[in-house]
Amino acid sequence: MSPGEQARWRRIREIFDEASEAHSSARNALVLERCAGDDTLLDDVQDLLSLRKKSGLALDQPPAVSDEHRQLAVEAGRAAVAAVQVALRYEPGSLIAGRYRTVAFLARGGMGEVYEAIDARTSQAVALKFVRPLPANHDPLAARFLREVRMARKVEHPNVCRILDLGEHGGEYFCAMELLRGETLAAKLAREGRLAPSAALPIALDLCAGLAAAHRAGVLHRDLKPGNVFLEAGRAVIIDFGLAAAAGRNSAVDSAVDTSLTSTGAVIGTFAYMAPEQLEGGGGGTSADLYSLGVTLYEMLTGSKPHDARSPFRLAAQKARESHQSSHGTGIGSLPLVWREVITRSLKARPEDRFPSAEAMGRVLRSGRPTARFALTRPGVLVPILVLSAALLGSVAWQWGQRDHVPVPAAARLYEEAFEAMTTSSPGRAVKLLERAIDLDAAFVNARSLLAVAHSETDQIDKAQDALLQAIAAKDRRWILGRAERLSLAAANAAVVRNFNGAAQLYEQLATIEGQRGFALLSRARMLDQAGHGDQAIGTLQKELAIAPGAASSPAARIKLAALLCRKREYAKAAHQFRIAEQIYQKTGNQEGLCDLWTSRAVALQSQGAAADRADLQRAIDLSARTGNRYQNLTAKLRMVAVAERERDYDRAIAVAGEVSAEAEREGMLGMAAAATAELGYAYVYARKPQVAAPILRRSVELAQRARSYHALASNRMKLGEVLGTLRQFEEAIAVMEPAVRWHRSAGVESSLPVTLIKWGTLLDATNRFEESAPIFREAHDLAKQNGEQLSQSMALQRLLGFFAERDLRKAAEYAEQSLVLARRTLHTAVYFRAAGVWSRL
Repeated sequence: MSPGEQARWRRIREIFDEASEAHSSARNALVLERCAGDDTLLDDVQDLLSLRKKSGLALDQPPAVSDEHRQLAVEAGRAAVAAVQVALRYEPGSLIAGRYRTVAFLARGGMGEVYEAIDARTSQAVALKFVRPLPANHDPLAARFLREVRMARKVEHPNVCRILDLGEHGGEYFCAMELLRGETLAAKLAREGRLAPSAALPIALDLCAGLAAAHRAGVLHRDLKPGNVFLEAGRAVIIDFGLAAAAGRNSAVDSAVDTSLTSTGAVIGTFAYMAPEQLEGGGGGTSADLYSLGVTLYEMLTGSKPHDARSPFRLAAQKARESHQSSHGTGIGSLPLVWREVITRSLKARPEDRFPSAEAMGRVLRSGRPTARFALTRPGVLVPILVLSAALLGSVAWQWGQRDHVPVPAAARLYEEAFEAMTTSSPGRAVKLLERAIDLDAAFVNARSLLAVAHSETDQIDKAQDALLQAIAAKDRRWILGRAERLSLAAANAAVVRNFNGAAQLYEQLATIEGQRGFALLSRARMLDQAGHGDQAIGTLQKELAIAPGAASSPAARIKLAALLCRKREYAKAAHQFRIAEQIYQKTGNQEGLCDLWTSRAVALQSQGAAADRADLQRAIDLSARTGNRYQNLTAKLRMVAVAERERDYDRAIAVAGEVSAEAEREGMLGMAAAATAELGYAYVYARKPQVAAPILRRSVELAQRARSYHALASNRMKLGEVLGTLRQFEEAIAVMEPAVRWHRSAGVESSLPVTLIKWGTLLDATNRFEESAPIFREAHDLAKQNGEQLSQSMALQRLLGFFAERDLRKAAEYAEQSLVLARRTLHTAVYFRAAGVWSRL
């Protein structure tokens, strides 16, 4: 094909794609305008459009075609593929905008082409999405593309495709996006057919979470369907916010752009997935996205769409009548009742009858059971009889409902041993015991819930999620759960999905039940620590140890308390707790407990020297290798990295951190892998190689996102931002750090928030955003003073001293006096020189 023929084919294809997307009432006018008097071009495009009609393609359910038509379609498809291959605008190796090197062509859609590329600055693989070249005075598509990027960049969530950059090359707009490896949900359904409810549940929960994040950011998708859901590495990701609109207007510019793109009465999106109000010309709000999600879930679970009309008018009528309940009622009739409720409520014709939010939909799905209101309104349910029965048996049912399942005796004994193992730092042993208990009694919900927690404690998130789903399935097979079972399952669910504050509250309730107190309070302290509430965790553990002192106490609680006391630099008290725990473990011969103790004591207890730290860690490494506990082995090795860094043996730190990172990722311990990769990056920082550290820390951020460890994600973002600031890549550093600062503030992380604010203020100061940095340093100082963190107080005061030294010497002198008082306690000697400089200038 000659260059001229290639160019002509591209032109025909562009006009055909745009005409196919356009509303039928505007299609002819658009084709005439785009062909601009070229009769031959007009004939070619109209031939393609007529072929499209003759093929029987109508909405999303084409009728059966003849063998002759099918053969024509195959030949046309082959020709189109060949034409695309020779008509690509960018060959592999092309440099885009001086930064992105193309690797391969990925896809072509209504808006343009998508390529895989490598970011030359970061060595990161990305996807580049281009908007097609437009003729003069034809700006709506470009405006739509720019809006897509602006809207999508507001959303930061693992279940939403991240937009990394926006650029222009050769007069074409493009955006750099997260490169996803996998397939769309549409492709999976086409290949495998409908999914079982158990396989569909993780996807549905991810879609609810991603959509909820978008709605919180004020963004509507407006074109949610299986083709815009990407499945990658155990997660579902919502892609293509090309038809998104702001849920709330932020500026006159937003309103002007949307008005220009969506004329009165126009419809946007794919008809089969659109809410009735959108088909009627309404803009649609968040409830319209929930309707589209309902259609997607229906198709995912039944293999067909809920409506079969083949014209927009009949389709709108079916949606308005909610006719899926009659014509396709058998499609969801065999599904579990909770799925029937979610789909039925999502497909309600009136927006106010649907779920109030994506979070609410996700909560119902996650609970595994329908709401009482839905269950009682099902056909055939005799409400008066149920009400009478409830009145007569209410008291008996309430008492019976508080009782847990009574397992078979052998399973009960194994559970008791596992329960004790969880309170003595032996989650690995608990896993083996609980698996045996479940084999003996499949209805043992408490054992399944505890197994999910044990896997979570050893960073096996995938296994924890599987165990949790099995616990929910076991619950569904039971008529009612006891109070301890309900609380244990809810707390396990919150812990696995990283809702640490919610888990802490549930464990506090569980502690009031006889036999649950010790484990529940220890778990509550762990959740509070993960949520950043260190002081509350200390109070919880001290209260528990006061009730059970000495050898009768939980050694795991003492280890956790000691580690928290070390953060507050109360090393003498911490050493006392470590000593008692070690005596208990030595007496009982608990090897996993000893490994946990030695690993926790090393590095944390700074009152002992590097030699003692190294000895503790080496004993833990050797013992965990003998017991086969990979989690404890890798944890001890990771702590050894800190010892090497303290001794400035950076080569050893780099080698060990790299080994732990690779092994943890192979073992599926993504949280551990994220921590080890971050430590590897910082080891290069200590070795004064920030340019090497930057891509490694980017990788640590990606791993933390996959692990859904939001505390680690925020921490790794801060580390990456620091390195980028050192490399003077300030714009990217600010973009990386800002979400982490927001998370620390929203999560109320007491222990690390002052240091986070100091780093954030320092970066703003370096970018001349002086009006913002000074208040942030004051905020960090006040928080550190409130928490009694003298080191953070001293750091904040020194930043304020440096800030005012260039602006107000008298104010700087005041901060110098305050800094000197803390410098004597924290050994920050550099402040003496700064203070002397200020006073000499005064």
